[in-house]
Parts: sequence; structure tokens; C-alpha cells
Amino acid sequence: TTGQVYIQKSQLGGGSPMIRGFSTNRLLITVDGIRMNNAIFRGGNLQNVISIDPFSIENTEVTLGAGSVIYGSDAVGGVMSFYTQKPKLSYTDSLLFKANIILRYASANNENTGHFNINLGYKKWAFLTSASYTDFDDLRMGAHGPSDYLRPEFVLTTNNTDQVIANTNPKEQKYTGYNQLNLMQKVRYQPYKNISFDLGLYYTTTSDIPRYDRLIRYRDNTLRSAEWYYGPQNWFMSNLNITKLSSSS
Repeated sequence: TTGQVYIQKSQLGGGSPMIRGFSTNRLLITVDGIRMNNAIFRGGNLQNVISIDPFSIENTEVTLGAGSVIYGSDAVGGVMSFYTQKPKLSYTDSLLFKANIILRYASANNENTGHFNINLGYKKWAFLTSASYTDFDDLRMGAHGPSDYLRPEFVLTTNNTDQVIANTNPKEQKYTGYNQLNLMQKVRYQPYKNISFDLGLYYTTTSDIPRYDRLIRYRDNTLRSAEWYYGPQNWFMSNLNITKLSSSS
């Protein structure tokens, strides 16, 4: 919303951030300090950033301008750093228990989203569990959108045979929905005030993510593709951080 980061999005499940016209292998994306992408990624837009669960994010930092000196040559466009929630200790004899539950429905694509996270905090140990599941149905466009995005017909494959079917509601972008599961487990151990151990485990999986702009292309007045999708996309990451504080820092 600041206008500093542009999001290229051509279908449900498509969200590729761009800074100063750079994306993918020229824009570094990190989660808790660990990079999601690297220089071997293609130059075009990729939607791997949607693997990050927005409900698990505590704060985000955006570095505008080249960060090559600190982060490497693939950060010429900028750096987007995402930091997930941290397990909270109790520091008392009582258990620190916190829980959040979120349910959401959206009519534009019949979205159903559920999320919960639980924090268990003791004097030296803390555990944070987070899970989210989202199911998107086909997107329904508004009445004032461009006619190029309408879906007057679609291809249905039955018994290995493609058949063109008329769409009763051209505003409904047939076969654009997908679903996604996000899991996160974090453990914190702090035996002393000046030292702590933090373990993070992250897992995300999606179904096939259709690319809508490819599904509405024609050749000789005939649809060119019956299906075109990314995925299924699976992402797993684990990290272990050891923090030691001195008296002066």
C-alpha cells in the first residue's frame, strides 16, 4: 500500500513482488533470515512468496535499493525480509498460554480460510504451533472489468477427450481455484538470560494453481489450452538460531 512495492498478479495464487522493476532472481526474499530464492531462479515472475503464511508473520522489512554489498548479487533490486512470530516465555512459575483462531469467508471466490496458533510458555521453554488452511473456488469478476477477462467457454476433459463447454456465467473464471496448507512449529529454549536456542520448522503445500491468462488464449477462434498451472508447490524450511548476548551488546 506504500506504492514502493508492486505486486504482479495474473491469477489466484499469483503474487510476485517487484521493486524498482526487479523481481525473482534480482529481488531477495528471506524468512527469518533464510533466503527463499537465489540467483538461479528465472528472471520472470514467480509466485513462491505465497508459501509464506500471512497469519504467522510478526513484522516485515523492505530494503529499497541495491543490497548487493550485504546480501549478494541477486539483491540488486532490493530485499524483502519476513519475520515470523516468536514463542513467548513465561518468566514466572505460571504457564503462559495464548491462542488465536481466525475464520474467514469471501464471496468473490467462495474463499474459506481457517487459522489457529497456540503458544505455550514456561520459564525456560516455549512452544508455538501455527496452522492455516485456505480453499479458493473459482474467481468471479466484477461487472465493470474488461471483456478480455471474461470466460464465455472452457475446456472440459472427459475420457482423455477435450470438449468445449459454454459457460453459463462468463464472469465466473472457471478453473482458477486452488487450496493451500501452511504449518509452522517453533521451539525456544533459554537456559540463561544471555543465551537462547530457537528452532523453526515450516511447511507449505498447495494444489495445482491454474494460470488464468493462459486459459483464455485463442488460436483460430479455438481455445489453445485445456489446462495450464503451476504446482503443486511444496516448500519446507528448518533453521536453528543460537543467540549469545554479552554485557556490552
